[in-house]
Amino acid sequence: MKKTIALLLSLLLVFSLAACGEKKEDIKNDAPLHREDAGQQEQQSKVNQPEISSVDLDAVKEGKGDSQIIWAQQDEATKKSFAEAEKEDGAEVTFGEDGSTTIKDANGDLYVQSPDGSWTFSAGESDVKLDFGWPDNEFTALVPAPKFTVSASETDGNEFAAAFADPTIEQIKAYANELKAAGFKEGASEAEQSIGEMTIYTFSASDKDGHTVELVYTQKTSGLTITK
Repeated sequence: MKKTIALLLSLLLVFSLAACGEKKEDIKNDAPLHREDAGQQEQQSKVNQPEISSVDLDAVKEGKGDSQIIWAQQDEATKKSFAEAEKEDGAEVTFGEDGSTTIKDANGDLYVQSPDGSWTFSAGESDVKLDFGWPDNEFTALVPAPKFTVSASETDGNEFAAAFADPTIEQIKAYANELKAAGFKEGASEAEQSIGEMTIYTFSASDKDGHTVELVYTQKTSGLTITK
């Protein structure tokens, strides 16, 4: 269980580093991207053209990176304006043939927008890639998807870890029951304790195939690890 808490704290450390950095301000292109024709053409252009501004990279690190604007799918003029806006902020933008967009900031950290609009963050120094949302992989196929927000997840060889965004202890306990119903009953251990003003709840168990889940809740850190 200590290993689970350490993994979750490492995820939170990445977010803490993001919060310590200077907040990025949107950089807007003064030149309008739409035609200056009056009437319906101007209105239609405003609807079709996205506003060019820098991506809030801090928000991406915090798991709030979903975007309705998929930059790689914009026209060449829009993509050029977007890349120039990011360049002014010290970042480099590249567009992949697969429909992805990659932003490399001044620290070498990478922010990748997938063709579906979601973002992932990879810290250059620690080489840790965090996926936001509930991924589809061999580990997550073993357990039900949580009904609360997943702020980050990481898959590393024989282990999967996910950090949760502010679930209540009641939601965590309900999820523990879902894990039991999914077959994680072997050697089950469940505990709740208070340390000062902090409440800690833990649940761990294995399934018949030897996979182990560890679920942790505190007021500041909550998450799940699955090992095989």
